[in-house]
Amino acid sequence: MKHRPLALLLVLVLAACTEGPPRAKNVILISIDTLRPDHLGCYGYDKETSPAIDRFASEGALFEDCLSTAPWTLPGHATMLTGMYPSTHGVKRHEIGLREDIPSLATLMKASGRNTYAVVNSHNIGTEKFGLGQGFDVFQYVPEMELTGEKTKDGFDQVQIVNRGRLVTRFARQKIKDNGETPFFLFLHYYDVHTDFTARPEYEERFVEAYDGKLTHNGQLLTPQLSGYRKRGESITDDDARWLRQKYDAEIAQLDDILKGFFGFLEKNGLKEETLIVITSDHGEEYGEHGGALHGRSQYQELLAIPLILRGPGVPSGQRYKQSVSLVDVVPTVLRLAGVRLSHPVDGIDASLAWRAPQGWPRRFLYGEADHNTWITHNGERNNHIDVTRMVRMGDDKLHYNKVTQRYEMYDISNDPFEQKDLLLAKPSEALLKRMEFLKAQLGRFMANEGTGKPLPDLPEEEKNLLKQLGYTGEGDG
Repeated sequence: MKHRPLALLLVLVLAACTEGPPRAKNVILISIDTLRPDHLGCYGYDKETSPAIDRFASEGALFEDCLSTAPWTLPGHATMLTGMYPSTHGVKRHEIGLREDIPSLATLMKASGRNTYAVVNSHNIGTEKFGLGQGFDVFQYVPEMELTGEKTKDGFDQVQIVNRGRLVTRFARQKIKDNGETPFFLFLHYYDVHTDFTARPEYEERFVEAYDGKLTHNGQLLTPQLSGYRKRGESITDDDARWLRQKYDAEIAQLDDILKGFFGFLEKNGLKEETLIVITSDHGEEYGEHGGALHGRSQYQELLAIPLILRGPGVPSGQRYKQSVSLVDVVPTVLRLAGVRLSHPVDGIDASLAWRAPQGWPRRFLYGEADHNTWITHNGERNNHIDVTRMVRMGDDKLHYNKVTQRYEMYDISNDPFEQKDLLLAKPSEALLKRMEFLKAQLGRFMANEGTGKPLPDLPEEEKNLLKQLGYTGEGDG
């Protein structure tokens, strides 16, 4: 396993930090799958989707510019729990799991004397073979799907995605009640805002307007239908995108109410002041910004931009930070605020430097990789690819590279946040070309560091069909 020189330096810095802010007794890491920050009020959204999260943010620290490292669930969460890029931990597809010799956040928290629990709501996290459960005393998978009673055209049981947020929270509450006074680390993962969208009627009535488009005309499940459009290279319409966004907003609002109850439970039980809580996500979602829907296929902002909000001991109240951070920063930041020494190399940095020592914030590059379901038409053929798109960003400059087409794209994130104007298509200035070559060389160095995960057996046909229905194979209907 290869590590970057900056990571080695950071280990020495973090290991030397024995003084600092109050340490959190308990830690709760909340991952809301597929959550875009620009659909939250605390990030400037004009619809009331997230009053509980907004209040949470007003009591803690919010990072305005946080990027994921991958546009889908498995590699994103492997990063969230290790502090390493997919190229370091090696988990980039369903045939690869996390190696046992890579320390996880749970492993380190357990070694610090904390009880460790997880309640997760995705096949991509909860399946034991992927290895994301290592270090947890209890690792509970709450399936995100249920049988419909129908059969697929291939003869397999058809499933539909259903909301489990209330059940996930119920299990979380029980684990906290049963824990007693021992310090604990709890990892909660919610799948509710992911397609298919099944919010309760009262939430849909608040957000969803009338729609009479192609996505509701054939009676098929939404996720495999959208996967089918992606496979064929079809774009969704503006009306399709509007309706999908509104359904998405309804799901966010419903989950926000669930989190409101959970935050109230923590306060009622005297845990608010001694518990560090982190809210983040693994990736975002595309709603027509680049022609399609769902996620996984590119490194654009609609897929990589995620929230990062912290509240608890050692965290300033009501503060916002503009420093660019990444999902790789979650592990070193949590460990610092929990008073746990980091003794091995990671790719992230301690984001609490933003308030502890802002003058020492490093000049750094951020990366995105490990796409999947990337259907590309090249040399007259359309094929599905995995791990072919890369991104490097420094400041407002963001460079994309596609290994199949060998095409580069470059954007100014400050003036073009949804990457609609490729600066390399017009006649670029000499200064722009120099910046592009600088980022290109850095991306090349990043791509040369290729770690290995744990090879897994070939997927059985039943699991392949399940992943297809969940939108994770690139195949689809419709």
